[in-house]
Amino acid sequence: MIRLLAFLLPILILAGCSVDRGAERPAPAPVAAEEAAASHILVAWAGSRDCPPTVTRSREDALERARQIAVMLRTGRGEFGALARKYSDDATAVRNEGYLGAFRRGEMDPLFEVTVFKLTPGAVSEPIETEYGWHIVRREEVRRARAHHILVAWREAAKAAAGVARDRDEARKVADALRRQAVAPGADLCDLALKYSDDPHSRLECGDLGWLEPGMLEKDVDAVLFRLAPSEVSPVLETEYGFHIFWRE
Repeated sequence: MIRLLAFLLPILILAGCSVDRGAERPAPAPVAAEEAAASHILVAWAGSRDCPPTVTRSREDALERARQIAVMLRTGRGEFGALARKYSDDATAVRNEGYLGAFRRGEMDPLFEVTVFKLTPGAVSEPIETEYGWHIVRREEVRRARAHHILVAWREAAKAAAGVARDRDEARKVADALRRQAVAPGADLCDLALKYSDDPHSRLECGDLGWLEPGMLEKDVDAVLFRLAPSEVSPVLETEYGFHIFWRE
């Protein structure tokens, strides 16, 4: 497998030619010299690991396609995330634009790992091959945020828990009221999470979501979360679970 030890929140779903990333959260440690992060565009071929029957191209055709994508990147004819969404055979790329997260030495396919550690952040590789197919790899900066939240669910949200009675309009009003309380001077965010959050797993722990990386939450949430200063409270944000108020530790 590409990744031997990794993590995911329940929000993320892997399918098709996706890389197997497990279900473990990253350790809350500072970035180490032996740690890197990467994004990739996967070009699978018939017979490569975990690809669906719809992938019929040969290994040679896959390599040529990967080379063409690499040329597009080098000549500025496409941004990496947009090309990942369009061309990658990793099913998660539609959501995370090919971002694989941070890893240490020994956690990835050896050739993939060697390639990443040779790159400088922002640099893109030539196509390399693993059992999943051909990859164009970009090294990323390692970024993490320790995040907390209050969830206000509504009954028809895609991932709403059973038994939620309020409708979307009511949930939005509750979320807006909680956000006003959260930004008030002297607000106790842990107490607000304990009393009002609909996330049963985090409400007893000050709404703690652990250490998050780009790509673990929805793109619009990432864009806000990673701009927050420590202790800053986000605006009300919506996901498939309902409305959220986030803050960084």
